[in-house]
Amino acid sequence: MAQTATIFLWSIIGAAICGAAGLAAVKSSPETIERIEKIPRNRYIGLIVGWFALLMCVPHAQAVAPDFMLKLLYPLAVIVPIAGFFTVDHAASRAVSGTLILCSYNMIHLAFELDIAGTWFFSVCGWLSGAAGIWCSGLPWTWRDIFRKCAANNNFRKISAGILFFFAAVYLVFCGVAAI
Repeated sequence: MAQTATIFLWSIIGAAICGAAGLAAVKSSPETIERIEKIPRNRYIGLIVGWFALLMCVPHAQAVAPDFMLKLLYPLAVIVPIAGFFTVDHAASRAVSGTLILCSYNMIHLAFELDIAGTWFFSVCGWLSGAAGIWCSGLPWTWRDIFRKCAANNNFRKISAGILFFFAAVYLVFCGVAAI
């Protein structure tokens, strides 16, 4: 039961991230870019998504954390996004990209653990979306630059949105296939 909930949760979140980014790419135009390019810097999105991601990471961190840190993991998961709210630029980009890495990890891990049909496909898609998450987390202005390029170039907008919607669909299909 817990594994089914994990599959559902991370697949829906991965699909939501990719779908929202695809929608932002579609909506990017010279008239809307001023509003859309502010999304990756949004501190409130970064705070909420950061809290969620870090709280979901605590069980994984407990396996590798030294004994003296175990009781500090949950308080740190609450405090660190607050500190990031005041100190980090591109907070939403970093938090969303980090969450995309977690979604990718769970897709790869569960595809192998459950030995589902198409494991290779979901693994490759997980590696690609995880690499994109790592790239966008390390260079958080990448999301802004993608949206700017989408606003300036119609073909780039269509291709970017298509790729993002494809990965949203992959996460949803994985949810269905893994739940069966």
